[in-house]
Amino acid sequence: MDTFIEQNKYKVSVVMPVYNKGVLFEEAAKNVLNQTIDSIELICVDDCSSDKKTLSVLEELANLPNVTVVKNKENVGAGKSRNIGFSYASGEYVIFLDADDSFDVNMLERMYANAKSNNADMCICGSKWKYANGICKSFDVDDTVHKKDNWIISISYNPWDKLVKRSVLRNENIYFQNLSSSNDIYYSCALFMVCKNITYLKEQYLVTYNADVEGQISSKRNPQNIVRVAEEIQNNFPKNEQLNNGILILFLVVNMIFEFRRCNSDNLKKECYETVKSIVSKNSNDELNITDKYMFHLVKQTLSEKYESRWFDTALNLEDRLRFYYPQIIDYIKYYKRPLLWGFGARGKAFADLCKEHGFSLWGIFDKNPNMINQSTNFSIISDQEVAINSPDVIIASNYTIANFINDKGCTEIVNLEDYC
Repeated sequence: MDTFIEQNKYKVSVVMPVYNKGVLFEEAAKNVLNQTIDSIELICVDDCSSDKKTLSVLEELANLPNVTVVKNKENVGAGKSRNIGFSYASGEYVIFLDADDSFDVNMLERMYANAKSNNADMCICGSKWKYANGICKSFDVDDTVHKKDNWIISISYNPWDKLVKRSVLRNENIYFQNLSSSNDIYYSCALFMVCKNITYLKEQYLVTYNADVEGQISSKRNPQNIVRVAEEIQNNFPKNEQLNNGILILFLVVNMIFEFRRCNSDNLKKECYETVKSIVSKNSNDELNITDKYMFHLVKQTLSEKYESRWFDTALNLEDRLRFYYPQIIDYIKYYKRPLLWGFGARGKAFADLCKEHGFSLWGIFDKNPNMINQSTNFSIISDQEVAINSPDVIIASNYTIANFINDKGCTEIVNLEDYC
């Protein structure tokens, strides 16, 4: 393989596929051009936009010295448009951003500085997801994700949180698949297999992703594409030590479930289910090496259940995970006389509901905001924090933050629900 010799004109190249995003695109382009980094180029790939606002913005951008506007002759989709845009890139590092998102003004400066100081092949930042109902959730990066057994279902598949050396993309021939949906998953998975040095910007939420844009749930979305992603990974990385039959089977099953939630065509979903089930069946005699018990349970359900059972509708939900591990948790705490549940968020409430459903008696429930606790739980509400710390003989913490807090207070008998789901 010929090695790509870097000839970098800019520190960072931003590649942005554009298709009828109008005002959102205008704001996204401004976000990029107003970045504090001192050397940046923006490459907009117009995928045959037709709305006047988008075309007007593209026309204005084309006059700027550090902007390249590429016009596709036909509509080819986001994946191929990103590949086209990359062919014009001349930055030391490259990032692929979406035309309907927004970005912190310091985003690229921070990511580039971190990548350069660590000689990183890739730098990953955190993000915020903005929903139509006004809710905005923050998602931090996990700097151990590439070391996990189940890394392929734990990583972010989004290209917009990853700043990557252009030479790595060239030399390793990393690209986006030309698919109608899921075209960025192969790209992200491949990066985690070829990048030798990955850095993370923890607690820096530099991208705001518009999670409810039109068209995300659609009959045009084809879950069968996830099978094509798995085939591409297997074909291009047949000897990679991070891959085995088990992890690719798990990749198929988990992503099939997620794709089903974004597709409203029952025929497409059923076709995909039968394909994945057939692949699982052909590999069921192999040593799958799936260490996560719940994930292995999902694989077995794919093998044993018919599509019509629709077990996947609740799979991977917090409640479903907790229901699977509930017997194991109860086996541990059932001999204690005063079990206390600490924290009544979504996870704590789900556990309390399961205890009520199965007739298991909690000594009490504590939350720093007692108004959150639903009176219908039929369990005692503990309002005094000192009582909550000193009186129970075991505390079921609903998350890591609570578990660490009560551990620092000297409590040793702790069950952390977040260890399970």
